Amino acid sequence: MRFPGLHNSFLVIRQRIRSEVAILNSKFNLYPKLAMIEVGHLSESALYIEHKRKFALQCGIELAHVKLSSHCTMASLLELVDRFNMDPTIHGIMLQPLTKLCFLLV
Repeated sequence: MRFPGLHNSFLVIRQRIRSEVAILNSKFNLYPKLAMIEVGHLSESALYIEHKRKFALQCGIELAHVKLSSHCTMASLLELVDRFNMDPTIHGIMLQPLTKLCFLLV
């Protein structure tokens, strides 16, 4: 299914983000960085993450992508999130997908 005008909206949003990133770069020497944590491997999630990765790079946003086993414990996941939270170069964290098993392995 096609949605007329959707692609143009995408281009406008991407350009606006690029412009805002450029302002952050020039005025504050700030380079936005997104940490992506992928738990396990689901093809749907991998595709979603890849699209987000491409979009971020097109906008000038740096990335840190960490892949964890689907058998990782909640403690190890929270430790990684804490590490990213303490990192002043990380400005956002994307986490997906979370499996039920991850919540059980505390």
